[in-house]
Amino acid sequence: MASRGHHGNIKGSDGSDWKHRERVADHYKRSVEYKSSYSFFTDIYMILLVGVIVVEYILPYALTQSINASLWQHIWLLSIVPVLIGRLALSRNNSGLMILFIFGTLCLGLGPLIAGARDYGFLMYRRINDRTPSDVKVATFAVFGTYSIILRCSFIVIAFIVHILSLRTGAKLCGVWRTKKLD
Repeated sequence: MASRGHHGNIKGSDGSDWKHRERVADHYKRSVEYKSSYSFFTDIYMILLVGVIVVEYILPYALTQSINASLWQHIWLLSIVPVLIGRLALSRNNSGLMILFIFGTLCLGLGPLIAGARDYGFLMYRRINDRTPSDVKVATFAVFGTYSIILRCSFIVIAFIVHILSLRTGAKLCGVWRTKKLD
C-alpha cells in the first residue's frame, strides 16, 4: 500500500524496477493493437468467403442447376479452417495455434490464390489479345457492364492482400506472445 506523503524511493530499491513494468505494459498494448488488426482482416476474409460462396456456388446453382467453380476455389474455401484456428488463438494468446494459422493460410489460402491468378491471368491475357474461344467467353461474360474476368482478378488481388496482411499480423502476434512468455 502507498503511504501518504511519502514520495521517496523504497528502502533497498534504486528506482530502476519501473523499466520492467513498462516493457510488460508495452507487450500488452501491442498485443491488443495486433489482435484488433487481425480481427479486422479476418472479418474482411469472411466477407470475401461469403461473396465467393454466393457468386460461385449459390447463384449458378439457382440459375442453371450446375456449379462452375474451379478446383482452386474449392481448395481456397478450406482456408476457413486456419482462419478459425487463428481466431481461437486470439482468446488464449496461444502462439502455437497462431503458427498453425500461418502454415494453414500459406497452404490453403495463398496457394490456391496463386493457382487462380495463373488461370485468370491466362484468360485475361487471351481476352486482351482478342483470342476468344468458348472458355474465355464463358469466363468473361459481362456483369454490370464490366467483364467478370476483371472482377475475378480483382477478387484475387484483394484476397491475396488480406491473406498477406493477416499473416504479417499473425507473425507479429506470435512475436509479442513469445516475448511475454520469456520474461
